[in-house]
Amino acid sequence: IVKNDKPFIIGSDEATTCHIAIFRNSSRTLCIHLDGGEQQVKPLLLNIIQENFDAKETIQTHIIGGFMPDKTANKLC
Repeated sequence: IVKNDKPFIIGSDEATTCHIAIFRNSSRTLCIHLDGGEQQVKPLLLNIIQENFDAKETIQTHIIGGFMPDKTANKLC
C-alpha cells in the first residue's frame, strides 16, 4: 500500500518456511523473499544491499518468518 508516494504497508503472502526481508532507507524500500541455507542467502543479501544502498546511509532492516518443521511431523502423518 502506497501513501504519499512512499510504501506504507509492504510484505508477502508467499512465505511458508522461508524469510521475508525488508530493507528501507529514506529513498528506497526492498522486499525480498529468502529461501535457502546461509551459504546461499548471505552472499545474496550482501550483493543486494551493496547494489541498492549507499554505505553511508542508515538502512532499516526487518526479517520476518522462518520455520523449522518438527522432525517428528512426517512420522505423525
